[in-house]
Amino acid sequence: METEVVSVIVPVYNAEKTIEKCVRSITGQTYRNLQIILVNDGSKDESLRICEELAGGDNRILLIDQPNAGVGAARNAGLEQLKGICYTFVDSDDYLHPEAIEKMRSCMIETSSDLVFCKVNHVVGDKIVPFDRGALKAGTLDLNEKNAYNDSLEGGIWSCLYKTSVFGKLRFHTKLRFGEDVLYFMDCFALKKTAYLLDERLYFYAYNEDFNKKYYREDFLNQWRTLGEEEAARMRKRGDEAAAAERRFHAYYMSVSELLKYRKLTATDKTEVKAFGKLADSKVGYQEFLEYWKTVYGKNLSAAKKFPIWLIYKKYYRLYRLLLKVNNLFR
Repeated sequence: METEVVSVIVPVYNAEKTIEKCVRSITGQTYRNLQIILVNDGSKDESLRICEELAGGDNRILLIDQPNAGVGAARNAGLEQLKGICYTFVDSDDYLHPEAIEKMRSCMIETSSDLVFCKVNHVVGDKIVPFDRGALKAGTLDLNEKNAYNDSLEGGIWSCLYKTSVFGKLRFHTKLRFGEDVLYFMDCFALKKTAYLLDERLYFYAYNEDFNKKYYREDFLNQWRTLGEEEAARMRKRGDEAAAAERRFHAYYMSVSELLKYRKLTATDKTEVKAFGKLADSKVGYQEFLEYWKTVYGKNLSAAKKFPIWLIYKKYYRLYRLLLKVNNLFR
């Protein structure tokens, strides 16, 4: 098995505090026949220097240095250099279990799967917390575009091993700051190949305390709107207008509800929320979204879970904020 190369792509941006631990977790894999592709995406700190030192000490490492273009473009640069029979992604602040690649590769062979998922641990400070969300059981998975946003899959595009001959020509959307992984999953799942969920926690996802500062920037709503439209377009392409409406409403609900939790709406926010609300105003989309939500919280979706969604659907934003305040009082 180890005669076959496995490629690992690591996009790097301002990761001087974490990149060495990340790369050491890859170079220290029990599966040794690796192509490790580090893509420095215009880092402004010492990331490039650290990557150069790491590459100098291990001939399996290929270092690419490019101007800042975003995580999607960085991953695409790595995909252009693939030599492995299969590949995976690792974010520069995360790390792998020492046997991650060996176990996922073995699973891929034993189950004749094109895509293998592993389970995930969250790293919060000094604590390692098993990440359990959703109800998918280990074993063979039914892949379709609707499952691309299924929280039951636990991880993201980085907790998977992909067969290069099947998925290696797919590329990431380069204009999104977040959600590009969902679109990549949708494109993978649309191929309707075989997949397997391995019942082992092999990926360690580091919670980033600075995430909110970057996530809720001024273009937050536009980013979600673009994501929703990209998802809807993929659903329309397969002739599923109900799913397209659900994807658009999903983006609307997630963006507006999150923004209302995080900050008071600015004048620009209000204009964009109103425009987004008109675009996503669909009873079908709302009802289909409730069905999707059942895959996250169970078939018997409680009134407490439905009510916030209904408030956003009806555009009762002030009541939604009031509900948030009341809930916070009883925490």
